[in-house]
Formats: sequence, structure tokens, C-alpha cells
Amino acid sequence: MRMISFFKVLGLFLSLFFLSCGKKAPPIPIDKSVPETPKATAKVDGDAITLYIDLPSKTRSGNYLTSLKALIIEKKEISLDDPKKKEKRWEIKLNPNLHSSASLFIYRDEKVSQRRLYIYRVKAKKDFLVESPFSDEARVYFRYPPKAPTKLEVVEFSPSYYLLRFQPPLEDIKGAPLELPLEFTLERIREGKSTFIDLKDKNEYTFTKDGEQKECFRVQARFRYFSTEINGPFSREVCF
Repeated sequence: MRMISFFKVLGLFLSLFFLSCGKKAPPIPIDKSVPETPKATAKVDGDAITLYIDLPSKTRSGNYLTSLKALIIEKKEISLDDPKKKEKRWEIKLNPNLHSSASLFIYRDEKVSQRRLYIYRVKAKKDFLVESPFSDEARVYFRYPPKAPTKLEVVEFSPSYYLLRFQPPLEDIKGAPLELPLEFTLERIREGKSTFIDLKDKNEYTFTKDGEQKECFRVQARFRYFSTEINGPFSREVCF
């Protein structure tokens, strides 16, 4: 009898053991697997708008994300010349390789027009049912950037005192006349390191230089269109 009871207990134990081995871990509830909201910034980049999207690394409950299924970009276009004109809307679905979360994703939007306000929002999709809320808006007032300044030259006044001057651009990168006042960013390169100087209401810069160390300069024009700062390309370098 004791032997029979022993085998019954053993059989019951083994049955429970194998049943427990076959069970899967319960799925994470949907509300705990929602990704954190992405962050998006945007800027004028030549004849396009570039979106910089910080992908989430965790869910809203604190669990780590290993991948994302897609990014959804909501895009709005508003005419600045005709405010009564109906705004246009698009939803852009991207399926890039997003295996490494917590990284920067860059999207270049080339379907843009002058004198428009573009508003972007982004959300991350983990799977068919689970997605983050939309991000805060990234707004860009779009105009084509100015061309690069030209005719850079350095004039030596004394062995250690110099003047850099240049010709401001008169047109944007598409050849249309510029209407807005320009400011300039001057990049000074010494020993592989860059220093940036803002120039307002002038197209020249005086500076001193000690020794024979080579230096290079280049200049970028920019203007402000409503609340958007629009930077043009840098000029060629002048070195001495």
C-alpha cells in the first residue's frame, strides 16, 4: 500500500510539473507596454525640412523597449499668403529598421513649398494595438535659405592686425531676390578647433593673429522668418 501511495504522489507531482512547464508567462498588459512619447525637432535644411526624432527607450511603465514597429508622422501645411485656405494634412508611416531604441532617427521632408507653415507631430508604434501618444508639435515657417556669401578676403593692416570682409548674398538658393535682413555666422578655425562669431549689420570682421599658425575662415548667411531661423550654406574657406 505504501508503495502504491508513493507512486500516486509521484505521478501527481510529475503531472503538475509538466503542466507548469507548458505554461507561458502572462502577456504584459497593453497599458504597461505603451512606448514613451518621442521627441521631435525640425529645421529648414536647404530646399527641405529635416525632422530629428528622439526614439523612446522605455515604455511608460518603465520597461525597456527592444524594438519598434513603425513611426507615424502627422504633417500639416498652412498657407501664410491665404490664411482662409484650408489646411492640408498627411499621415506618413515609416517602417525603418528600429531594432536599437533610444537613438536618433532623421527624416527629410522634401515635399514642402515656400511661404507655408509646417506642423509635425510624431508617435511610436510598438505593434498592431500599442502605440505612444503624439509628441509635442514641431513648427517650421518655410522659406528657401540664402546663398552663401562670396568674395571672402583677408586684408593685413599690420603684422598682427587683420580685416576679413565678404560680399553678402542677394538671392536665395533658388535664385529669387532676398527680402529679409541678413545676419551672418563666421567660423574661425585654428588648430582643428572652430570658434563661431555672430555678425549683425556688417559684412566685415577685424581680428588679431599671433605667430605663423594657419587659420581658416568661412561665413554663413541667415535670416529669421517669423519664429524660424533659416541658415544658408557656408561659403568656401579662406586660409592664410
